[in-house]
Amino acid sequence: PAPAPALAAAAGQYAYPRATLAMAWRDMLLNQFHDVLPGSCIKDVFDDAQRLYGQVRAALSPIVKESVNALCAKVGKPLTGDDSTRQVVLFNSLGFERTEVLTVTHPDTHTPALTLVTTPPFGMVSIALPPATAAVRAEESLAGHGPASAVQTGDVFVLENDAIKATVSQRGQLVSLIHKQTGREALSGPGNRLMLYDDIPLFWDAWDTMEYSFETGKAQQAATVTLHETGSLRASVHVEVRVGLKSVLKQTISLAAPDSMVKFETTVAWHENRKMLRVAFDADVLTDTAVYETQYGAIRRPTHENTSWDVARFEVAAQRWMALEEHGFGLALLADCKYGYAADGQTMYLSLLRSSKAPDAEADMGLHHFTYALMPYAGCWQSARVLQAGQALTRPLVAIASPIAVPPVSFFTVTPDVVVLDTVKPAEDCPDAIVLRLYEPYGGKARNVRISTTLPVIACKRVTILEDPHPDGSIVTLEAGAVLVREIKPFQVITLSLTLQGRV
Repeated sequence: PAPAPALAAAAGQYAYPRATLAMAWRDMLLNQFHDVLPGSCIKDVFDDAQRLYGQVRAALSPIVKESVNALCAKVGKPLTGDDSTRQVVLFNSLGFERTEVLTVTHPDTHTPALTLVTTPPFGMVSIALPPATAAVRAEESLAGHGPASAVQTGDVFVLENDAIKATVSQRGQLVSLIHKQTGREALSGPGNRLMLYDDIPLFWDAWDTMEYSFETGKAQQAATVTLHETGSLRASVHVEVRVGLKSVLKQTISLAAPDSMVKFETTVAWHENRKMLRVAFDADVLTDTAVYETQYGAIRRPTHENTSWDVARFEVAAQRWMALEEHGFGLALLADCKYGYAADGQTMYLSLLRSSKAPDAEADMGLHHFTYALMPYAGCWQSARVLQAGQALTRPLVAIASPIAVPPVSFFTVTPDVVVLDTVKPAEDCPDAIVLRLYEPYGGKARNVRISTTLPVIACKRVTILEDPHPDGSIVTLEAGAVLVREIKPFQVITLSLTLQGRV
């Protein structure tokens, strides 16, 4: 879960549920088995995996809520009266400040309400929702950001904010994406093209995808597009597309006021037979390599098929995003739970769904929910913070109704911000220690990294990933309660153990 349980325990307000989390972690790791993960298991195994994931969710949801409430009690102030009923606490599990449009349930009406929030890095803050009957001026709700807008002009729909202008056709395709800072058109052809392919491997149905399948792609044409949200915080259109013979895709294409990306929130009722669904975007970016995020870094791969090795990479795995970029400009494709990417020349692809029939004839049939996004940017992916955009897409803010007012507080801050604090957890064998895992994601040395914390740290050391003492521990020192790391090498992962006053 989010690091709230570890932080609450470290703050001395919460008994860390180690046994419950260990059981949930074990069940989750069991479902990382090599036939469960890619969907090549038999139906009985799939049913077991669904049951175990349901148990994990049921175990973790109350733990996150209880630990966030414990942190609120530590750093906040209780409220009374009507103010207490409209208070929402936000927990940010990422190491950078986030400004986002958030959908919350308004306590007065019990209906969804939009609000613009800013949360500190690896920290929390509370917001007070206005009464449902209160009139809030647009400039107040936007907090200094320009408004988002959605209008229909002829047979197209235009979504716009201060950063980008996106045009959606009556087919639900993205026909233009203007990056305002550079004035660049990011697309060379229609984007958000939903392509359906015959998916019939020679031998192993659920295991293999053959290159020749991608010669059979057919764009799904018939769509219904309507304006959905036209407010100043978020603008969107709703798209409904018939896919194949039996499937229906519904999509909300949205642009929020502070965002620099267009999001495609998608629901698919999937009932096809040996078909594969991908989405394609034609980028107006000239390059012979694409960048793909890996677990703790990024890698460049060719966008052409000059060698047999290149041909074999007709689809590759990426963690949260891929990008095409030339000097000074790029275009990134991000996803919250899809990992099969491809780049063919200037076209980017993301694999969405398959419908293999062996060994499980019902594999992937039913309802699917996922989100992908398209982000044009100036400069390079490192300076444009594509990595952070991918993190935010996959790790939403935790929002919990609470009668406690919490000022902005960061439990950890890392400077310079070229290092990612990825993990915060209790030490396995030391009851008075908390473990941090950091990495350098950009491919360059990070020097004199400072990790500041509100926790009472009295000692620190470098450890291995198994939390044994590391032979090169001299790079880590403690200075005025802050941890200093002399150097982190390109793409290096380091683990630190911090000893605290009190018990975790």
